[in-house]
Amino acid sequence: MPPSSEQIFYLLQKLTLKDITDITFLTFILFFILLGLWESRFSRVFKGILVIILIFLVSQLLDLTLTKIFFQSFFNIFLITLVLIFQPEIRKILEKLGLIISPPSKLLNFKKELIIENIVNAIDFFSKNKIGAILVFERNDNLSYYLQDEVYLNSEISSPLLLTIFNKGSALHDGAVIIDKNKIKYAGAYLPSGIGSLNIDKRGTRHKAGTAITAETDAFSIIVSEETGGISLAEKGVLKTNLNINEIIEVLNNYYFPVNEDQRFKSVFINKFILKNLTKFLMFFLLSFLIIFTLWSFTNYDKTKIQRIVEIPIEFKNLDDNLNIEKPSALSVKLTVSGLKTDFKFFNPTQAKVLINLQDFEEGNYSLSLNKENIVDIPKSIEILNIEPKIIKFRLILKDKNI
Repeated sequence: MPPSSEQIFYLLQKLTLKDITDITFLTFILFFILLGLWESRFSRVFKGILVIILIFLVSQLLDLTLTKIFFQSFFNIFLITLVLIFQPEIRKILEKLGLIISPPSKLLNFKKELIIENIVNAIDFFSKNKIGAILVFERNDNLSYYLQDEVYLNSEISSPLLLTIFNKGSALHDGAVIIDKNKIKYAGAYLPSGIGSLNIDKRGTRHKAGTAITAETDAFSIIVSEETGGISLAEKGVLKTNLNINEIIEVLNNYYFPVNEDQRFKSVFINKFILKNLTKFLMFFLLSFLIIFTLWSFTNYDKTKIQRIVEIPIEFKNLDDNLNIEKPSALSVKLTVSGLKTDFKFFNPTQAKVLINLQDFEEGNYSLSLNKENIVDIPKSIEILNIEPKIIKFRLILKDKNI
């Protein structure tokens, strides 16, 4: 049988600093693993795995023999399968665990570096394969006032997504992508090309539109030519052509890591990352704790049944003040008790006793049978098999006669 609520309470009473540290470490590790798998591309598979874990925990709590045997046989293969399925995600999770000791600014930097890497990889691919593309990076000015036919995405930035958007078979490939720091805000957006007075008449519509938007706003554009594969940068209505990848990296670094932004990293991390995901974090942390605590409980819960003989004292109570006890036949009894090995870890025989209530007893000789009701401070999970002696004899006399 699994631990009862009383036994779990006893386990909690015996928690040591070592146990608390053990549970805490494993809870945090499992928390990051669950969070990482939940947000992975295999999230649906992971949700199914969570259902299996819950069924396993229920089978343990209800002592479902057949289900437990199935899981015991299935468990090793299941672990190997999980490692194979989630190999890329496990690597990413380990990378995140390595950043735990870093300050929040490092975590934010790490995310921004990944974004830059994804953008640069996409631009490099566009350039080498002569795929026309225009990426507009929003700063303080809201660009939505200048857009037409845009499609709202609000998606994470990734190379595969950018490649898909500008693929010639995509309905969005002719428009611009609008990027707001860490999100692809819009795709397929058409930019007005007649804003301002621009001396770029020899360029195509894509370059004109990408430059024009920067003349009226504080945004900047990176444009890839469909004819030549050349990379251009438009900023403040000025178009710079024939840039290389290293120059694009420098532009993006200046955008994502402005000179005085270091002081804002911590507050941005707390406000936009932790608070936004607080409910999800609490849910996964609680689930992680319950799983680890359940495993700890079962690990410390020994199902081996044993018998022991313990000696406990006899205690008389509510004796009349005018009486004394004389010649009790025994001052202690020997109990034969049975229970699980775990139960005896939390059973202290020195706290147990045989209690005899002498209320309303008068002077005279007595012979009382001892039974389980007389024995106190023994856990309910411990079974009393035998009491020796079964009868106790004693005499009550008046104090003035006891000279």
